[in-house]
Amino acid sequence: MTYLNEEQLDWLEKQVDGKAATLRRLVQRAMNREKRRSVTGKEPSLAYWPFEVNPISPAEIAYAVRDPLWQQFRVSLKGWPTNIKLGMLADYYKKDLTALNYVRVTNYINALRRGGFLDPNYCVAK
Repeated sequence: MTYLNEEQLDWLEKQVDGKAATLRRLVQRAMNREKRRSVTGKEPSLAYWPFEVNPISPAEIAYAVRDPLWQQFRVSLKGWPTNIKLGMLADYYKKDLTALNYVRVTNYINALRRGGFLDPNYCVAK
């Protein structure tokens, strides 16, 4: 199991501060997806989670998810089918491949798995 030390946590905090504008754009884009969907009929969709899922510590999760922009994005996923959520999470992660986003997205993916929405192989179950 990998844990972040104080130096790594400081680095992550600086990354968040430096990426606020990018995260705001991502959140706004995610919040507008439903409007675009009604126009285009297309949404990102995945039948399984394509990225590696490694263990993360509760401290890493607590640090990563406290960001209000992540919380807005997370809330914007509510109500979507699981395959669309996976596509949106993959887009979010690919736009900014940081350790902080890895922790956020991995935590969400693990929650979907615990809730029975993903099977043990991270394929859509329901």
